[in-house]
Amino acid sequence: MKIAIIGGGPAGLLTSYYLAINGCETTVFEEHTRIGYPKHCTGLVTARSIAKVPIHTKECIEKMFGKLIIHGQGREALEIIIPTVAKIDRVCFEEKIYAEAVNQKTRFRLGARIDTERKGDEIKLLNVIEDVDFIIDARGFEAAIKNSEKVNKNKLVGINLFIKGKTSMDDNAIHVFFDNKITPGFFAWLVPINEHEVLIGGGFKNPPTQEEIMRYFHRKGFLINHGQIADKYGGVIMRGPPISDFHGKNWLAIGDAISMVKPITGGGLYPIISSIPFKYNNGNCYEALIRLKTGIRNTLEKLRKQYLLSKFIHKRIFPYALDAFIPLIKMVLEVVYLDYDEHDKLVSQLIENIAKRNVYPA
Repeated sequence: MKIAIIGGGPAGLLTSYYLAINGCETTVFEEHTRIGYPKHCTGLVTARSIAKVPIHTKECIEKMFGKLIIHGQGREALEIIIPTVAKIDRVCFEEKIYAEAVNQKTRFRLGARIDTERKGDEIKLLNVIEDVDFIIDARGFEAAIKNSEKVNKNKLVGINLFIKGKTSMDDNAIHVFFDNKITPGFFAWLVPINEHEVLIGGGFKNPPTQEEIMRYFHRKGFLINHGQIADKYGGVIMRGPPISDFHGKNWLAIGDAISMVKPITGGGLYPIISSIPFKYNNGNCYEALIRLKTGIRNTLEKLRKQYLLSKFIHKRIFPYALDAFIPLIKMVLEVVYLDYDEHDKLVSQLIENIAKRNVYPA
């Protein structure tokens, strides 16, 4: 069975590997000339998600974290114990998957931008000569924005600044800042790599300058000196909602193409990985596609629940609510445990924390 995969990002790469080990004849069409570029992602993903991918990517892990510290607009901060989260080198991660997909006889056509035309329940590739039996749409955010006005309205500009300079923080913790002064309607982040290197950034409707971002963290006391910007990258952050129209007679869509992201954070790796049944490998391409379709459907259902919660968290009133509730939570709980991925369970887990008084929620 001949499969055309449009897009060579994480969604296209992981899907191509999964389909190749199940007997599909896969060809990936990627508009850029190098896998992993341009860089845009912060690169945070849980260790358990990485473990689900049956490809050796251990050397792509730059740092491991066990805590998340949430800051409001004032001085209050809430420390949360989370499942181990890895800061990965996304370029390295994607190159490893690409190499393994090639080993599984996947063909890649780099520098090939593919246009499509939809007629009813089918999609046609406009500038591909060869015949294909099925199409996987794994393109980036442009496809989702084109198909959903809500997705377009909710998108933000993400900016990451890799700073070399003396820092002051708990370097086992990821810091998140809900502050209308810098990121109204979203949040800023600080990811320490070591005591001399840190990644800072945020999601913005109206992006500030690099200097304004650095000054914000300096005022917060997290950059002892201003340091030097060693690298800058970013891209569009999508916040949902997930697009329900993800399949047809001869096609499936996965990843950013259908706004398959965690709506609260915009993270896309976890939804992709959780959708692909990597353990299934009996060489039947058709059955593999059926299982992939089921996995995508189940993930989208979770993301719809997360989207409902995100609508409150992304309101400008949330930082004020956070400032009020953090002291109350700290009065009740010495330690808070929450899941980094399953955002649809955040409220129930917080209630369970209080009920069980620091027993990790099942």
